[in-house]
Amino acid sequence: SSNENKIVRKRNSAKVSIVGNSMIKFLKQSDVSADENNVKVTANLGATTEDMVDLIKPIVRRKPNILLTHTDTNDLTNNVNTIRKVRNIVEYI
Repeated sequence: SSNENKIVRKRNSAKVSIVGNSMIKFLKQSDVSADENNVKVTANLGATTEDMVDLIKPIVRRKPNILLTHTDTNDLTNNVNTIRKVRNIVEYI
């Protein structure tokens, strides 16, 4: 039936989480997916690369099929080793 097809499609659709700093604050779920329930966008204003390690933990626990992170821009003026901190994010995932 039609309802069964919708359920099967829902189960097979990718879960996508997009997390980042203020650079993604205007990104809306509806802009990146026809099915808004399929995509979660989380903007964390002022988040540094180090902050992202903590911010992605609950997202990773939900086991998205795709996790897209935008980070780094708030670290540019802090003279931090951003590459090392990004590796920390990758290692956590």
